[in-house]
Amino acid sequence: MSDPIFVRTHHNYESYVDLFRLIDLSGFPVCYPEEVEADSDNTYLVTVLNGEIGDRWAGARARIVHLNCEWDPYPKYAGISETFHFDAWFASKHGVRYVPLGSHPSLAEGVLGESRTYDAAFLMYVLPRRSTIRYELERRGLWLTPTGAWGDERHTLLTNSKSYLHVHQRDDAPGIPALRMVVAAAYKLPVLMEDVPDRGMFGYTTFLSSSYDALPEMVTQWLHPSNAGMLHDYGMDLHELLCGEYTFRRSIEGAL
Repeated sequence: MSDPIFVRTHHNYESYVDLFRLIDLSGFPVCYPEEVEADSDNTYLVTVLNGEIGDRWAGARARIVHLNCEWDPYPKYAGISETFHFDAWFASKHGVRYVPLGSHPSLAEGVLGESRTYDAAFLMYVLPRRSTIRYELERRGLWLTPTGAWGDERHTLLTNSKSYLHVHQRDDAPGIPALRMVVAAAYKLPVLMEDVPDRGMFGYTTFLSSSYDALPEMVTQWLHPSNAGMLHDYGMDLHELLCGEYTFRRSIEGAL
């Protein structure tokens, strides 16, 4: 079977930088919506559904799949026959196929600059439920990275972080954040996160979690120097899973 073709929109979504870097590193071809050959035997993976898509593929013969990387279900678009989602809980709730995303070790490349050492990478859009956790952690003396960084700046911050922290953006979307996991895996960073209802393929050796209310105290305990060996093992296990056993290419090929 020939490689699937990823469809990207002309509008650039900054939050999808890592996804398209993985697509490039894994050697998959990419096209724009108007270049999709709907009457062919090709397989296409659509990453974003916006106004550029519309109903342009009505009656498609090609296999067109929506790779949903968001926390909301989308209405059915003409010609798109399937939906994949990276989180087991979300996939089960909305009746779509669970396809966890693998990573690639070269996602951790960049030009290294000067930086202090951080206890945790806190790279996320800040909302009240997240800023509360940040405040509580800093009150306990932990050093967290700035919340926004890309390119070489992000590479420097992640290289100098001891862990990768995730707090759910919304109470009603408590799933595993695939595009954070692939980055953490590439950098061999242990992931500390808020509890999830379904770990899917990740089991109990690839990240640590606790309830929202207990998260500040638990993160503080996990980051105690006496637990450095444990955190190292979690980071390495995640790296081996997503950058060794189950790379991005393998995750896509296995789903198709």
